Amino acid sequence: RMTVPQAYAHAGAEAAGAALVAHHERVRSGRGQHVDVSAQQAIALANQSNLLNSPVGFPDATRTSGGARLGPLSVRFVFPARDGHVSITFLFGSSVGPFTRRLMTWAHEEGFCDAATRDKDWINFMDRIFTGDETFAELERAKEVVASFTRTKTKAELLAAALERDLLIAPVATTREVAESRQLAARAYWQDVAHPELGRTVRYPGPFAKLGATPIQYRRRPPTVGEHNVEIYQG
Repeated sequence: RMTVPQAYAHAGAEAAGAALVAHHERVRSGRGQHVDVSAQQAIALANQSNLLNSPVGFPDATRTSGGARLGPLSVRFVFPARDGHVSITFLFGSSVGPFTRRLMTWAHEEGFCDAATRDKDWINFMDRIFTGDETFAELERAKEVVASFTRTKTKAELLAAALERDLLIAPVATTREVAESRQLAARAYWQDVAHPELGRTVRYPGPFAKLGATPIQYRRRPPTVGEHNVEIYQG
């Protein structure tokens, strides 16, 4: 339970995306489009239907370091690279399973698994665990196959392959890598804000979005402790 209205926040995001799709079709075909978004469905999709766990007697998902645990299932998202770590959505089902299948195909090409592992039903793999056709031990073995494979590649190599092969892999950036990011530098993300009380400027993360008509701008530095108490309490 949260104070922020998550369902409406996700519904708004879904509606914004749908409006862009509708506008694209309007420009392409000239026909108007109708957008209908369910807040209930939006929040159910956002939390991967975990809100149904309690009603059906399934254990709640809990976050772990680099993954999550769902009852007896341990999900791993962070894998080693030669120069750090990468995040891989190593999951199954109709939406994510094809990405996992392509990843295992690549691992097979590099000699890290046999054809039988490559050709497993990665779309229905989780269902097959619960029916007894696969085992949790086999899932752990598959994760180790992926870890052994990614450990031989740099983060840049894995990202390049993800773009080329349509895989769900993203590098885990260190603080230094974020600060030295060429992408963030190209969009002038970092902002130097004057701190008169320190006699110098401090570098801050910039606006989350670049807006043309109404650009987000920093008006002043963050306040010191209690700096605005009088105007807040007496204003």
